[in-house]
Amino acid sequence: MRRLPILATALLVSASGVRADVPNIVVDIPPVFSLVSSVMQGVGTPKLLLRGNDSPHNFALRPSQRRDLGQADIIFWIGEGLTPWLEKAQASLAQAPIAVALGKQAGVVQLSFRKGALFENQGEHDEHDEHDEHDEHDEHDEHDSPSKVNGHAENNHAEKHKNTAAHDGNDHQDHAGHDHSGLDPHFWLDPENAIHWIYKIADILSQTDPENAGAYYANAAKTKASLELLNKNIAQQLAPHHAERFLIVHDAFQYFEARFGLAAQGAISDGHAAPPSAARILAIRDLMQDRKISCVFAEPGYNAKLLDNLINGTSVRLKQLDPLGAGLPLDHRLYEAVLQNMADTMVACFMNNEG
Repeated sequence: MRRLPILATALLVSASGVRADVPNIVVDIPPVFSLVSSVMQGVGTPKLLLRGNDSPHNFALRPSQRRDLGQADIIFWIGEGLTPWLEKAQASLAQAPIAVALGKQAGVVQLSFRKGALFENQGEHDEHDEHDEHDEHDEHDEHDSPSKVNGHAENNHAEKHKNTAAHDGNDHQDHAGHDHSGLDPHFWLDPENAIHWIYKIADILSQTDPENAGAYYANAAKTKASLELLNKNIAQQLAPHHAERFLIVHDAFQYFEARFGLAAQGAISDGHAAPPSAARILAIRDLMQDRKISCVFAEPGYNAKLLDNLINGTSVRLKQLDPLGAGLPLDHRLYEAVLQNMADTMVACFMNNEG
């Protein structure tokens, strides 16, 4: 972190009550920015690399962003499965910061990519590990496993793995593009993962900046309570719609689906965001004819012509889901707004409510 002269630092601390030289924090995507901002309220603000309109899968850092990385004390990121270019950028830094790959934290729910246009492996799963206990912060006492969350059956299209890697973001193989290890990297769309991350973020910040540990943990407690309420409310909102049949354009939403008892019938492109093949499009068209598909959900900026051709002449409704919060204010409330907007959009489409 950047050091100030002792006298200047003392004056700033006495004037504000908060250390002036808080850690320099860099984050990868807006939902992570929001969660870290929640923990840092009143202390500092992280620097964001990707805006909501940027694709995390393929991105080129600007010079100013490279400078931010070079000055970072801590990097909070999802992991190389989502942003392989960020792993390479970290490896090139003269002085390595603490790199916290949130998707690799012990106890995080991890789901394997679904296979094929019609998700042939949906319904296959291994035994689910329990979330780690966090005795000091009373984490997850009421969230022991996905099977107990929100009152519905165990998630039905997932493999959950436990990875004990703490915050080493630099020990993985290089990738030319999107990670093909088999794990879906959209971890943040399960609010249980966000709840799990909140105290991990507070722990890392407090270890680096112990003078502000009290503020970090107080903010973490408030954020955890707010996320738990969000989780409960969305579960109640989506409970009547568990049987809905819908399609997604990009297979990026299964964490949200699994948490709230939903199940897409297929995806136009796969979880790696690759363009769909002609065979995949044909399979999706056959599916729409064979089953009563109510909605297709697309992300911002997807191929509108392809979607129009796909649903033309059908009663299927097209709606947009934004997993990164491209159109939302960039603040500590963004994460909750992303999930709530997704739930609201899905319910409106299922109920054919254009309002």
